[in-house]
Amino acid sequence: MVFTLAAAWHVTAMAIPSLAATAYPSAYPAWRHIVFIQINLVFAWLFLLRPRWFIWPYILLVMQVVYSHGTAAWALWHQETRVDWISLVVIAAALVGLSLLIQDRRG
Repeated sequence: MVFTLAAAWHVTAMAIPSLAATAYPSAYPAWRHIVFIQINLVFAWLFLLRPRWFIWPYILLVMQVVYSHGTAAWALWHQETRVDWISLVVIAAALVGLSLLIQDRRG
């Protein structure tokens, strides 16, 4: 569910530039939205199937999420003393997903 929402967000951000401007820099390329739409849809499908090997690409995604959203949240806090709630929610959701996959592997 979370991955389909993330894919829908990227589709919406591409379709409504004024909305995209609230979350992305003006130079954010459309191809990056397209890549993340594809990644999110594939991961939504894989999260439903949960093959045993899925944890490894998911760990890579979590690393990317923590790096990109964590960097953005840190920068916003230091530059404007504002909390980037979207980034914090995205990081938390990625970590919850990782904990679910770890539980699956243990079970």
